[in-house]
Amino acid sequence: PAADDAQVTLANWRTAPFNKWAFHHVRELVPSADIANDPERISDLSSAPIEFSDFSFEAMGASFGLEAFLSATDTDGVVILHKGKIAFESYANGMDANTPHILMSVSKSILGILAGILVGRGDLVLDQLVTSLIPEVAGTAYAGATLRDMLDMRVGIQFEENYAAHSGAIIDYRKAQNWDPLDIGETPTDLRQFFESLVETDGAHNDKFHYVSPNTDLLGWVIERASGKPYADLVSELLWQPMGASHSAYITVDGLGAPRCAGGVCATTRDLA
Repeated sequence: PAADDAQVTLANWRTAPFNKWAFHHVRELVPSADIANDPERISDLSSAPIEFSDFSFEAMGASFGLEAFLSATDTDGVVILHKGKIAFESYANGMDANTPHILMSVSKSILGILAGILVGRGDLVLDQLVTSLIPEVAGTAYAGATLRDMLDMRVGIQFEENYAAHSGAIIDYRKAQNWDPLDIGETPTDLRQFFESLVETDGAHNDKFHYVSPNTDLLGWVIERASGKPYADLVSELLWQPMGASHSAYITVDGLGAPRCAGGVCATTRDLA
């Protein structure tokens, strides 16, 4: 094993320098569910390199070429597409084209695409109340919110998306989703229990924009309830396989298998592109 001061744990995996390894080894730290591709239906991206050596831009008070910027920002992987072909590709920190990397909140966009597919099929109606599908949250701040409110991040719920916080609901949220370690003697929780704890409001629904990651995770439960299928299986069936993904992806799950739709998807950079 690594030396004590170099070990990656739930307590440090999202901070430097530990994240250089952790962000493309997430399933070794957090339980996950597979989002299978179809090996018989892979649609590989073709390559048409474009020369970027003369390209530069101003950022952070300095002039950067592309390679220098990627190094300065510790970028793990990047794919630039032009007319559907790979114009530029670069990897660092132990990644390569076959390595799944956590997408963090880009995961929300995948849920948005999946929700759009389900709406198009008539399986979801955006003006439905969330409580019509998830009556378990009838006694929470989600009462009266529609699926559209949740997708638009216009739910009147008291929740502060403060990533620097050391206490409060966001820490309870991270523990419920298996992303933070429990304190000694602390009872394990799960995402569904966490949703039921969100009882305070901060205004009306369909009013101000208020970015709340738990909205997306609750939508994952909505999608599972409406479809009767696990979220990861549905992403595989309706998106990952039809688009010809080159590799399986995966998504982190809580202690009862609920998916972290707001930030837990891990995929290769090419498949994300």
